[in-house]
Amino acid sequence: MSNQFLNWSWRIALIIGLVLFGPLHALAQEVPLFPEGKDGAIALLEYVLKADEATREQLTIAMEPTREDCDSLIKDKRLARKVFQYQKYLARHADIILKPLLPEQTEWILWQANAASLIAYEGDARQFPGGYRELAEWLKPDVSVYRFKFIEPGRKMGTSYDLLVFINGHWRLIHRPWIVLF
Repeated sequence: MSNQFLNWSWRIALIIGLVLFGPLHALAQEVPLFPEGKDGAIALLEYVLKADEATREQLTIAMEPTREDCDSLIKDKRLARKVFQYQKYLARHADIILKPLLPEQTEWILWQANAASLIAYEGDARQFPGGYRELAEWLKPDVSVYRFKFIEPGRKMGTSYDLLVFINGHWRLIHRPWIVLF
């Protein structure tokens, strides 16, 4: 009888463990990690194009910046705090999900810049909204930032997103941080 009890108690413990810890483990594995740099950004964009709506929503949530991320991007701590607070506000009140808005948007365009190129307004920096020229002096100089659009084949207009950045070992989407300057 004690062997039968142990057999049942082991099964109950296994079921409880799966119920409590199984979903957490599954959520942790649903969002892949992408490498740093332009190749990582490209892999992330390709992943978004192939993902379903639920996966895109999970990815967007996973890419929300932390206070430490904002501190690692912006030189001034007060401005970093404002950017972080604005991102928290957007996460609560805006329905932003990283995705193409139209099903025909099956391609992407990607631009890369850093503080120096944004200040000089040269190269890919010319594709960033003007607010980034104002923000550039506050950005840490060693960080690359990205802007991208999901587009229809053969088109230049599309659904644009900025600021994509690899910081603190993760990709983050920091929506238009220059807005807090004005």
